[in-house]
Amino acid sequence: MRLSTDRLIAAAPDLRTPDELLDTLQCVSLKHPQRLKVIGIGVSGSAGSEGELNRDIFFHPDFPAADYLSAYRTLEEKHGTNPLSNFRGTVSRSFTLTDAMRALRLTGEARWSFDLFREFGVRDGLCVVCGQWLVVYSAEQPLQLERGARFQLAMAASVAIEWMEQFVKARRRRLTASEGRELSDREKLVLCMVAEGKTRDQTATELHLGLETVRTYIRRILEKLNAKNVAHAVHIAWQTGIFDDIKRAG
Repeated sequence: MRLSTDRLIAAAPDLRTPDELLDTLQCVSLKHPQRLKVIGIGVSGSAGSEGELNRDIFFHPDFPAADYLSAYRTLEEKHGTNPLSNFRGTVSRSFTLTDAMRALRLTGEARWSFDLFREFGVRDGLCVVCGQWLVVYSAEQPLQLERGARFQLAMAASVAIEWMEQFVKARRRRLTASEGRELSDREKLVLCMVAEGKTRDQTATELHLGLETVRTYIRRILEKLNAKNVAHAVHIAWQTGIFDDIKRAG
């Protein structure tokens, strides 16, 4: 498996799409005796209602992503937050689905996210946490991973995450270039506050600005982003990572 991981590192710069990256990662995982497949890579928690396919969650082309996400969101609406999301927020290492189930001690409908995996042929899986990102491998049988094998799979996942981040950043740059001129820091802040549900009056008060000044900022934002309305501008901001810049600055 070490040789396969080295090949992934060597091949990564020549990969052109997320699908190619995920398929190459799967070539590594299939070398394991239990022949793990790749479900996908995503920002932690991105399978939920806020996640968007091919923006912050990327599935292997062989995995039925649309059907899975539709079923997931229906169950999430019915049962609430996925306990697995809370669990992975407490760990900074790799863990299997079996590890998580044993730690959470779930029964009945509380197991809904694990049962959904099984409906899609995932008997067990290895989840690799790397910063805000998560890679999920799947297995048709309960996993028995030696420390070395788990390390190699985690290392391959970290390489894939590094390159997936490059794809995401490049996509954001393209979207920003196509959507319009860059927003100023103050315009970004105004848009962020509007996205949080603040009214123009509230935004003016909190930023110590006049109401007409806030209206001017919003008008400029719509012009720069070629947005039809404020909701459209907020959508573009999520797509291009404008709000990520605000968070880093804060």
